[in-house]
Amino acid sequence: MDNKGVSYKEIATYKDFNHLSNNRLFLYKMNGSCRNPDSIVIDKDDFLEFEYLHEGFRILLKRELLCNNMLFVGCSFNDDILRKCIKDIIRCTSILNDANYNNEHFAIIAESNNQLLEYVVSDLSSKYNISCLAVSNPKKSFIIAEILSSKVRSESVFISGAKSFSSESQELDAKNFCRQLSLMLKERRYKVISGMGMSIGNFVVGPIIKRAHEKNENVDRFISINPFPFSTYKEHYIHRKSMISMSGISIFIYGDYRDDYERTGMWSEYLISKEQKNIIIAIPTSYPSISNTIFANELTDDKSFCSRHERLLKSFTKNTDIRDSLESLICQLYAYSTKKYEELINQAYYNYNH
Repeated sequence: MDNKGVSYKEIATYKDFNHLSNNRLFLYKMNGSCRNPDSIVIDKDDFLEFEYLHEGFRILLKRELLCNNMLFVGCSFNDDILRKCIKDIIRCTSILNDANYNNEHFAIIAESNNQLLEYVVSDLSSKYNISCLAVSNPKKSFIIAEILSSKVRSESVFISGAKSFSSESQELDAKNFCRQLSLMLKERRYKVISGMGMSIGNFVVGPIIKRAHEKNENVDRFISINPFPFSTYKEHYIHRKSMISMSGISIFIYGDYRDDYERTGMWSEYLISKEQKNIIIAIPTSYPSISNTIFANELTDDKSFCSRHERLLKSFTKNTDIRDSLESLICQLYAYSTKKYEELINQAYYNYNH
């Protein structure tokens, strides 16, 4: 996480609980931290006293198990603390018989001993309601990871854009465009990733939050908000790279054009997206903009999304109803991203076999 520039807070002692009210990423160290040797759970007596001395951590784990769908990767399930927490959740929900509770938990179990693999999978399924993907050849586990990563990224869209508006009508047009784009992406079950830059971030994220609340849906399923830290250029770059790494698609809209556009955040995000080999969609405008510059640059590659759908993208520069164009764009994006996802999986198998 440090290498990716991901900001997080380590929770290893009870005094760290003061930070839990903040909306950020946490690293839970249930069995203590080497930074605080007294907190470490290591011998038999420590485990016997865990229920009393570390009950707060069990409560945190139970909360995650109760409120979220979980994917366990690299977990042996030999830890009695974890198994007991899962069992408590199952017992609680079964006693209440609450039909509305439908969280699911999953695990990837890699084991060359087929008899042991069958036993573990059966045990986790029957006693703990955990759906398991059994991998008898542990060396192939990386293919599973590649498939999961590629699938998540192929359904995640990073939106880059910034705009200072010269008129109220121009701002209303931008709001309308962003609203329709974000809601169509949500309807297609894409996840939108935004750094909440100037104006455009709010225009994109706001409609998704509102629609998700109206449908009583989990907002985190559809958006990932990553505000920029007010810090150095290097830290901004790391932050941008971290956000874009979560996506497989980058959409660029607006951006005030200037002669030194190569020094702007949007251009930096474009270069990172190119380096990561994201699907790049630049929405051209009827006036000078950074998205126009990106669009023109993408046209030099006849295999790019912009080249293959040049006419469709240029339709956004006309003063017509954009809904039909957006619907066509999302459909083409879905087909294009699905094909690229399949190519990535084929490449993963090829790499394994060679």
